[in-house]
Amino acid sequence: MDRIFISYSSTENVTYCFWKYFFEACGVWVSAQEIEHDWQRLSTEEPCLFILGSEDVKQLLPDIFPNYFYLVKKNKTFDSFVKKKRKDVAQVQRWDEAGEGFGKVIDYLVPVHYEKQQFRKFLDIFMRNRMWSASWLFHEVAQQGKGRWDGMISDICQSTLADLKQMPQSKGGNDKKGHILFIRLYCKYVDAGVRDRSFMSRITAVEELMVEWQELVRCCGRTPSVYVLAGKISTMSPIESKYAPEYYKEATEYEERPEILYDIGHIYEKVYGDNERALKYYKKAYDCDRRYYRAIYKLAVSLELRGKWMEALVGYGKIMNILDGRTGDSRISIREIEYEYKTCKKMRELYRSNIDSEELIKRYDVKLNDLYEGLKTRKDFDKLVHCMLPKNEEVRDEIIEEILEKFNVICC
Repeated sequence: MDRIFISYSSTENVTYCFWKYFFEACGVWVSAQEIEHDWQRLSTEEPCLFILGSEDVKQLLPDIFPNYFYLVKKNKTFDSFVKKKRKDVAQVQRWDEAGEGFGKVIDYLVPVHYEKQQFRKFLDIFMRNRMWSASWLFHEVAQQGKGRWDGMISDICQSTLADLKQMPQSKGGNDKKGHILFIRLYCKYVDAGVRDRSFMSRITAVEELMVEWQELVRCCGRTPSVYVLAGKISTMSPIESKYAPEYYKEATEYEERPEILYDIGHIYEKVYGDNERALKYYKKAYDCDRRYYRAIYKLAVSLELRGKWMEALVGYGKIMNILDGRTGDSRISIREIEYEYKTCKKMRELYRSNIDSEELIKRYDVKLNDLYEGLKTRKDFDKLVHCMLPKNEEVRDEIIEEILEKFNVICC
């Protein structure tokens, strides 16, 4: 299994977040989108997972397809499909009881027997050790954070690696070893990212990981997932990071994604100091997804630096329209909050510098204060943290504290 399509309801972000991190950790290329009106018309023979909220369950297809599986909320529509003994439908259960329903996803969508067995074991290990929480915290907060979660993330990675080591060795060709090698290397990459952050330690760690990556290539071949992992590993080293764009570019030959194009641009900007090439890739990211607010922000900053403040305001305004109202307990991205705040701050400064309007400036002062103070009482990440770390929910308060600290950093 090399690729999966995931289509999900906006109310089911947390369930989608779990499956995204799980499949990516296993080396499966995830193509995802929020459900739209024509969501069911995916013209593909690849495995497709649909994660449906209560409002979307009624859109379940009456026909059964061997590559379509549905995770749905329990309601009357779900009950009717149970009576029909549909094997392609399972309930999104409580997270402390989710193992059985989630296992059905693997049983139905992974066609090859030995892979089915592997992925069921991966799923059990991933859920039991809370590797999802380590992955999310690392990518969203800890990778460039202050290290407050480093010990917990490392412990989770180590326990996950210990369980993976107990799995029986795959017999046969390299094709049977690829996923186990990938998930082991992924866990080692996350672990290395939160260990000693010194210059020389990072260089040594990345060199060792890239030796294992070469072995992964020999087993898996040069798949997009393999290339993206190489790019992520490389960015941890102040020396190897300059090679990361080449790995990412190989992945974009398979499928262009805004986040990968953005990362290429970011490396050209921060590592190479090549703003022109960086801007080229930020534009590509925007062309790939016109709602990719991180790319829009970079383009707006570029316009502002060139004195085109009115055009920059239009860009910042577009970001605010995209992010406006994205609150609630199903939020899964810290960046949304960060970008809402720093974009609002940018707009206030542009109005202050170019339009002498106390009313406009005051409006943005009020909004910035509301964002800062309101974050303490909002329910953002409640559901995510409850599902990831049900016995450690104080992490939610620490996440909010980290965001508030970032609010005090100058926009860049």
